[in-house]
Amino acid sequence: MATETSRFDTWLKEKLLRDVLFRCISGALIPIVAISHAMPTGSRELLAYVIRMVDSVMYLLDTVGFFALFVAVVSLILKDFEALFSTGWGQETSLGGAGGVIRRLGGDMTNWLIGAVMSMLIAVLVALFIGSNPIEVVAVLSGFLFMLCFWLVVLAGLSVLVRRQGPTPWAFGIKKQVLAATYGVLTVVLIVIGLWG
Repeated sequence: MATETSRFDTWLKEKLLRDVLFRCISGALIPIVAISHAMPTGSRELLAYVIRMVDSVMYLLDTVGFFALFVAVVSLILKDFEALFSTGWGQETSLGGAGGVIRRLGGDMTNWLIGAVMSMLIAVLVALFIGSNPIEVVAVLSGFLFMLCFWLVVLAGLSVLVRRQGPTPWAFGIKKQVLAATYGVLTVVLIVIGLWG
């Protein structure tokens, strides 16, 4: 059985940035509904709800987020190796087939991260602009908001790079050996960070 294809789905997939924007909007709907439900109880309760929500999502991002980023980077590596070293890494080889599975997983996981970050972004925005917060709370929320915006842009770019057709833009601008060595060092660094984090 195949998945359903609609004109809207086809339109979204024509440009990956449209798809990422759609995922941001859908990721924002859940916290908007939850926060609007919590709003009538007052700003103190709303801030407590936002803190609980951000705390639980941060725990998920800490446990699953690093693995998702690691899979996305490995997806980019496999995608470039498939284009540069087609004999051993092409789609018809078992390495290329495994790379396709990892790329799909990397794309789905970056999309999940976008939804999680978008949920926190909306929650922090609401907490920042609704109710009267002490200046210390506003400063912390503003810094957190800036960090979330940064990560949203990084994740959107990573999602587009993983899910777009063909290799990364820099794959053919660098010598194969240099690119392979760079990806090797990046993989070791990510593994070390993952083990120590």
